[in-house]
Amino acid sequence: MNFRKITILSAIFALFTIMVGCNEDDDNEALNYASLEMSNNIEVEANATKTGSVKVYASAVMSYDRTYSIVVNTAPTATTMPASDYTVPATVTIPANSNVGTFNVTVTGNNLGTGKKIALNLAAAPGIYVGKPLTINVTEFCNGSKVKIDFLFDDYASETSWELIDENSNLVASGDGYADGDASFSTQLCLAAGHYYFVIYDSYGDGMTGTYTVSNLSDSGAILVTGGGDFGTDITEEFDIN
Repeated sequence: MNFRKITILSAIFALFTIMVGCNEDDDNEALNYASLEMSNNIEVEANATKTGSVKVYASAVMSYDRTYSIVVNTAPTATTMPASDYTVPATVTIPANSNVGTFNVTVTGNNLGTGKKIALNLAAAPGIYVGKPLTINVTEFCNGSKVKIDFLFDDYASETSWELIDENSNLVASGDGYADGDASFSTQLCLAAGHYYFVIYDSYGDGMTGTYTVSNLSDSGAILVTGGGDFGTDITEEFDIN
């Protein structure tokens, strides 16, 4: 066999070896792929505790247990729920002869406002390929009407404060402590049927060039109150929840 033929055969053998190796890598990647479910939402009553379940899926069934580490992304923009208000286990196990595992997440409904988030992922490790992160949306369960309060501030947000008072003169909610330069503020409340007074204060006494809006999310976002302008030191708006 001449040198040219030996060179060609060697190249073919090398290419075959590379292709087999790549296929083996692809197979191994498929066998070791795991991912959290795509979406998850938990509704919890105010100041109560609730447990929800989260599923993790593997791409193949194995004859042995597989355990994966769970990671909470604690970056402020990823997880907005305080660590004291949720519990997440350190690991999750997919049992033998299955490709689905489950773990529980427990949350407490403290000051949820418009809702909080918990961002989770499975920890990557040698030989383990993981999917995209999961964001759990935690919102307040409401037996009444979900009402949203929105402020679009002027340049002097620190001058603005507000109170929501029910028909029995009970303070339902309030807000202040905003900083000049804050562009907006939103919060959600669960209100029972009744008559309400929404009082907006301006410490400087010239109202606000921004706006305030109260809307009923349980009634397709119907506007209950909206306003702004020069109302002096305070203004009282009234609305009903049926």
